[in-house]
Amino acid sequence: MHRQVRWDEERLKHVAKEDARGHLLRTIPGIGAVTASAIIARIGDGHPFRNGREGAACLGLTPASKSGRGKETLGPITKMGDQYLRQSLVVGMISLVR
Repeated sequence: MHRQVRWDEERLKHVAKEDARGHLLRTIPGIGAVTASAIIARIGDGHPFRNGREGAACLGLTPASKSGRGKETLGPITKMGDQYLRQSLVVGMISLVR
């Protein structure tokens, strides 16, 4: 099983190096081959989204919006969207901070 996992990791690294989008994503600190390939698989080239906020909402990275009496307040990050990709991004950023 360890040999299979190692082979899969090496294959992901190889694919991420060959793909220009994967190479560009891996230049961001905290994003490795696995997270880059997950982003490419989920978002692709980003053309389906009109702006960055729509892309972030697809991943569930936007705060919940609550409004009433003419006042809008932003709550915590919602749990909607791609849980695996959001978790991978959070783990990568926490490891970068530590």
